[in-house]
Amino acid sequence: MSGPLTGPPEPGRDPDPGAGPPEGSGFDPSFPARLEEDTLARSISRGIAGVTALGVAGLTVPPWVSILSGAAEVTRFGAAWIGFGSVAAAMLGFFALAGASPRARELARRSLVGAVVLGGVSFAAGFLGPIILMPEANQGPLLGILVTGPAGAAVGAVIGFVSGLVRRGD
Repeated sequence: MSGPLTGPPEPGRDPDPGAGPPEGSGFDPSFPARLEEDTLARSISRGIAGVTALGVAGLTVPPWVSILSGAAEVTRFGAAWIGFGSVAAAMLGFFALAGASPRARELARRSLVGAVVLGGVSFAAGFLGPIILMPEANQGPLLGILVTGPAGAAVGAVIGFVSGLVRRGD
C-alpha cells in the first residue's frame, strides 16, 4: 500500500491499483502531509502569538508583584485579571514555542474552545444575572465583565487543556 502516511511501495511490489480513491473524487492524498509542514503562515502566527504572550505577561506581572510584595490587596477584579492573563499568556506562549507540532496545536485548540465556551457562559451569567435578579443595581453587569467572564475563560482553558491530555492518554 502506498500513500503519504505509509511511504512508497516496497521495490518489486506493485501497489494495489484498486486501493486508491476513484478518479475525480476530489480526494487529495498529499493533504495529511501538508498539514504537518510548518508553513510561513503558521510561523508568522506563532511569532504573533509569542509577541502577544509577552505583552499579556507584561500586563499580568505588575499585579502579581504588588500583591506578593503586600503593596496591594487581592480584589475580585485583580484575581480574575491575574488568572485570565496568566492562562492567556501561557496558552499563547505554548503555541508560540510548540505550535509546529500537530499535538501542540490540538491542545491549543482544545484550550481555546474551553476558554470561549466556559468564558462565554460565565460572562453571560455574570452579566445577565444581576440585571434579572437586581435591576436597580446599575453596576451589576460589571460582575460578568470583570470577574466571571475572565475567571470562566481561565478555568475553561485549563479544563480544555487537561481534557486534551487525558484524551490522548498522557
